[in-house]
Amino acid sequence: LFRPFVELLSDIRATYRSVTGTTHVTVAPVIVRYALSGVVTDDGNGRGVQNARVEILDGPDAARSTQTDAAGVYRIADIVAGRITIRVTQASFETADRPVTLSSDSRLDVALRARVNVTGFYGTFTVTFTIAAQTCEFPITPGPSGQLILSGREDGTNFQAKIIERGTSRTYAGVMQLDGRFSGNASGPLPGFGPVILKHDFTGVLDGRVSGGSITATENIVYDAPCPGKIARFTINGNR
Repeated sequence: LFRPFVELLSDIRATYRSVTGTTHVTVAPVIVRYALSGVVTDDGNGRGVQNARVEILDGPDAARSTQTDAAGVYRIADIVAGRITIRVTQASFETADRPVTLSSDSRLDVALRARVNVTGFYGTFTVTFTIAAQTCEFPITPGPSGQLILSGREDGTNFQAKIIERGTSRTYAGVMQLDGRFSGNASGPLPGFGPVILKHDFTGVLDGRVSGGSITATENIVYDAPCPGKIARFTINGNR
């Protein structure tokens, strides 16, 4: 660590006739300050990020901040020497914290990762179901129409696709991609389907894509009971 100031030490001696006296004096410290500058860029394309907030989080200058210009350039002057943490924030990007030790005028460039936001793909879609394949001796027959509800976190994780039809539901858990593609897995019972009311245990995979206000998906099911290993495949199409 660097000391943010320099103490000036001195001895003062006075003599009068045969008498000499000495005292030790500590002069008020001189605080050492430096400037920090750099460029904030988008790590996806290398372009400067405008209006990013560059803030000092700790140390004597905590809470001091500035904003980047149109080229992503920033500068904070007169920072007390030593180790500090810099935080860079901008609404369209993930927050970045960077440690820096100032022992001279220094440069710190920061590349920000664009914030992922896929919430525009989420919502409730009215859909139709078409049977593309069915090999179970006791087939399930989904209703001709129903709902497909998509939800999850802003970054596409904790994604869920809930299919509702004929008063029953099944939920697929997975991920939503930046381009609107999604996938998920599910398993469990499918009660109350078909002309013969049986509980169908299944393992399933759902793949699809949202484009504008439309959705397309394919649901592939493998049965555990009552027809182990047999499959069903449904195509799903609809709109918000």
